[in-house]
Amino acid sequence: MKLKMQKKRIIALFVVAILTAMNCMPVLAASNVNMAGVNNGMLNSDYWLDDWERNTLLMNAGQIVALNQKNYAFAPTNLTELFLEPDVFDGDSLKSSLGGFKNPAKLYLNGQPVAASYYENIRRNILGAKTASLMQVQYGIIVNRTVMKDLPYADMLSDDPSDPEWDNLVSSAIFVNDPVLCYFTTADGKFTYVKSELCSGWIPTADVAICADKNSWYMNTHPAAFLVVTGDKIVTEASTANVSHSQVNLHMGTKLELLNTPGMVDGRLSFYNYVVALPGRDANGNYIKSEALIPVSRDVNVGYLPLTSQNLLNQAFKSLGNRYGWGGSLDSQDCSSYIREVYSCFGLSLPRNTTWQALMRCRVVDVSSMTATEKEVFFKAYCPAGAIVQFPGHEMMYLGESNGDFYTINDVSSIAADLGNPSLSVVKARSVVVNGMKSTLRKNGSSWYDNVNKVIIPWMEP
Repeated sequence: MKLKMQKKRIIALFVVAILTAMNCMPVLAASNVNMAGVNNGMLNSDYWLDDWERNTLLMNAGQIVALNQKNYAFAPTNLTELFLEPDVFDGDSLKSSLGGFKNPAKLYLNGQPVAASYYENIRRNILGAKTASLMQVQYGIIVNRTVMKDLPYADMLSDDPSDPEWDNLVSSAIFVNDPVLCYFTTADGKFTYVKSELCSGWIPTADVAICADKNSWYMNTHPAAFLVVTGDKIVTEASTANVSHSQVNLHMGTKLELLNTPGMVDGRLSFYNYVVALPGRDANGNYIKSEALIPVSRDVNVGYLPLTSQNLLNQAFKSLGNRYGWGGSLDSQDCSSYIREVYSCFGLSLPRNTTWQALMRCRVVDVSSMTATEKEVFFKAYCPAGAIVQFPGHEMMYLGESNGDFYTINDVSSIAADLGNPSLSVVKARSVVVNGMKSTLRKNGSSWYDNVNKVIIPWMEP
């Protein structure tokens, strides 16, 4: 018996060695790796696409620009064309409005209720700022990926004392080299109130540099030749020659000016590197531009990617398993910013949240009024891979149908699970996942599929 077991073990090891050498070692998924109904084959864009549709161009560059313009022009999307915003503003009125905030209810800091004095300190910091009735907007460029908050503070203020990783007052992330309008700075100088194309809020002053004038601000953030980060995130090489270029986090969709200036950069030859312009700030907070290197091996693209189904799903899968972060906190994404960042690689500017995205000037299908049969037919025959699928409070990217279920990839905060309790319990998923909408439940026991109400297809006419 012992000899037989040893023989079987030797044969098994031999098979493993052959499979490994052939690069076809089977993936033995543990029960907690994939969600129910998801196999490893589904974690690849090829699974969901027919040969004929993979490389079909869904929108060309001109059509993308035209859709962006329509969305900017339609006020309910809350997308702002920053260059067209007024150059002056009433600083005293804005300060008074921002300083008159109502104290948020039931927030916690380090597990303890936030004291009223905490908010009073914030209020004094706002109202003590130097403003005037007529002020000139300053034109800023983001130098470090940052997040806007509803109030100027540095802590994480959670709505649950046992959950220190959720801050409801975070509104949106802003990326390196993004343009912003700067209005005024708090009394202590640590926070600046800004407007991005998505929304307005407070950011650390150290994360923004001020340009000398409006024209240079626009040209530096809208370069003719540019490099787009197409990986979920990349990190620049370590450097002591220029520490401001050292190990900078650049997230998917970041756009940097591409320079045609080969030579020495940060003490290195630029061979096999892209030379890009990285934004920085001097000791006075003013914008400076300097050359930096990004290896050609990084997941980047010269210009925007062509908008095809293959490229769209490939981009979505690059973040699989990444953590969830409300509003872009924790150097991460929430459900709508995940979708937005994927689409930004193609030059499409999506609004900040699910509600505003559903108002885009493209094909938006209301499936909530469909019968069960109509809804089934729609998803099987008319909902393309890459479409944005929503139910109230959440959105996903559609993948396709398999074995009677309809699958999505999405960055999700929580799902319902039967943990042996009389009722379903909400558990923190907080990752980018692939899941079947019929087999994933909400706390009330209904499926995601039952709750879907909107499907957005950006490349189709309304």
